[in-house]
Amino acid sequence: MKPAATPDTITLHVPFRIIRQGGRKEVQLPDGAPVQRRTDSTLIKALARAFRWKRMLESGEFTTINELAEHEGIGRLT
Repeated sequence: MKPAATPDTITLHVPFRIIRQGGRKEVQLPDGAPVQRRTDSTLIKALARAFRWKRMLESGEFTTINELAEHEGIGRLT
């Protein structure tokens, strides 16, 4: 008997709500879900950078991702 083939795409559904609390957005998990309150500063910095880069591209400050990458001193995208 052959083993089942691994699918190319896996869909994962995670129930949650985004709520505003004190001017901040928070993810609220369903009742009974384990909660870990640990700030991932690396993720926060990456998201902030991504939003900043998106604004820079949408404003026309940079016309390509490669221009932006060069300006930011990160590896050229191919």
